[in-house]
Amino acid sequence: MALFILMIAVLGLVSQIHVCSSQFTPTGTYRAPTFPGMCKISLKSWGYVDSDDSKNSYIKVNGVTYFDSFSANFGYRGFNLVTLDTETCKASNFGHWDTHQIPGDANGLAAYINGQPDGTHILGVISDSATYTSLGASAVAALNSIGVDVPGLALQDKVLFHAVKGEPAKTFSRMGKKGGGSVYYDEKPGVCDVSMKSWGYIDNGDSKNSYIKVNGVSYMDSLSANFGYRGFNLIILDTSTCKASNFGHWDTHQVPTEANALAAYINGQPDGAHILGVISDSATYTSLGVSAVSALQSIGVDVNGLRLQDKVLFHAVKGRPQETFAQKDRAGGGSIYLEEKAARVWGYDTGVTVDQWNTVYAVSCGGLKQSPIDIQTNKLTKNNALTAFSFSSAYDALSTTGSYEMINNGHTVQLNVLAGPQTTLSISGGGLPSPTYKLAQFHMHWGGEDCTGSEHTLDGQHFPMELHLVHFNTKYADLSTAVSQPDGLAVLGFFADVGSVPHKALDLLIAQFAQLKYAGSKVNVTSSFKMSDMLPAKDKLPDFIRYNGSLTTPTCNEVVTWSVFEEPIKVSASQLEALRSLSHGTADEADHPLEDNYRPTQPLNGRIVFASPTYAYPPKPTTAPCA
Repeated sequence: MALFILMIAVLGLVSQIHVCSSQFTPTGTYRAPTFPGMCKISLKSWGYVDSDDSKNSYIKVNGVTYFDSFSANFGYRGFNLVTLDTETCKASNFGHWDTHQIPGDANGLAAYINGQPDGTHILGVISDSATYTSLGASAVAALNSIGVDVPGLALQDKVLFHAVKGEPAKTFSRMGKKGGGSVYYDEKPGVCDVSMKSWGYIDNGDSKNSYIKVNGVSYMDSLSANFGYRGFNLIILDTSTCKASNFGHWDTHQVPTEANALAAYINGQPDGAHILGVISDSATYTSLGVSAVSALQSIGVDVNGLRLQDKVLFHAVKGRPQETFAQKDRAGGGSIYLEEKAARVWGYDTGVTVDQWNTVYAVSCGGLKQSPIDIQTNKLTKNNALTAFSFSSAYDALSTTGSYEMINNGHTVQLNVLAGPQTTLSISGGGLPSPTYKLAQFHMHWGGEDCTGSEHTLDGQHFPMELHLVHFNTKYADLSTAVSQPDGLAVLGFFADVGSVPHKALDLLIAQFAQLKYAGSKVNVTSSFKMSDMLPAKDKLPDFIRYNGSLTTPTCNEVVTWSVFEEPIKVSASQLEALRSLSHGTADEADHPLEDNYRPTQPLNGRIVFASPTYAYPPKPTTAPCA
């Protein structure tokens, strides 16, 4: 396992460093890959500090502060070190060496470095030339051995460097990155750190700056000559280098000339192009020409969302709207706040694995109202307000070709509502906090064995599968907006048990699985079925439990009113095998079965789980618990 050592001394510098790699074992037993580059490392120092210095120095990993200049284990001169486990993104082995102390601390630093295994990554910040010039010979030799440009340290009053123990050729400075042993980023696809800010309609004197930044580099901002103060400011991002180009501004109040020029610009980009934009105000949207609106929709920008906001940030992928940040549960309305990689890194047995979500995504997935939960039938509280649900008539309408898009997103099979009567699929009643919730998508979770797979458990026991119908509150414009609101979502959960005959509606979907083998595959559903055919018999639908919880995947937003129904649906053993035949990897990776895609149950933390008046004694899974 690769390790990182982070060294921070005392200077005026801020840095964020990403290193990216992935490893797959193509044959034999599958081994979950590690993603060291997905640990987000932040180092900051403000010169020679003391404990009451308001300019704090720190070492952070994925937003967690491991020590800072106000903590007892921070030394105010020399090197502050932590060891980072890149598989879990957790730091340990804190240490400080005041390298002005010769030979004691200088030799201690040397011994520490030399004691690390080859391949250890060392990231360091040194305060001033005196730190270098007072180093003992052994410490200098140790730094040389890991590829640190020691002469470069003598020439600078502050140094940021990267080294790989025993493999100096792999250091960033040897790969043409920032000189003198220092580094900003390892620029690799998918780990471009994108930040965007908009302050509505602004002028040159506005102190609230708008900008588009990639890896800390500002490509355009409201104080620069290339920024337009009304309309669209766009750049194209090359994700292989994390460099932006093709700056453009369109004053889309000028119709049709500039609105059509914007449309031509977008349509002229190749499929897969990443487009980043800052929009000034709602008038910009309302004055857009028809062609510009169509062009924005084609790249996945939620133009209806633009109408509702006075400032808009957006990210789109030409020809691949499902890959936009908004479609990956980032900030709503086609906008993005930070980090494409955050949507890619998590997994169940790869990347940031399911057992790490609560710490790596501590702010969101470590909350007190997380899902799923274990439904303990002897601790339920009956609630007469939980009346039967009312399902819109569209639940009994046959779908048509194009009504649904079915996707293998690497985590599940998901069906997105696209067109036809299905766009009016909605629910009301059921004691929901708002009058109406509209269906956006449904998906499934299943296990590698029949004894496991469901996300919720019943008295501690899994069903082999669970179906989730995700509805958003219609007081919000769309799913992307609702996902950030406390009352945003209502999810209906249905256990699935093994039956003797195939589930007819599911069989129609499985017929197209050959086109969904690998992650990223998608297909329009061609068969016709009623949404009600996916569910248990109607006379069983008044029986459910209710609690307030979260999404069961990162970012685990605590915005879900959960209803888990008593009566399971029945699927056949062959249908479960069809789900397990899918892969969570892409076509150019080793074949890894898509299975066990469920999150373990989370603590209630004092929450009450309610039951509808007619909820009685739910059937237990027919399969025995796993051995």
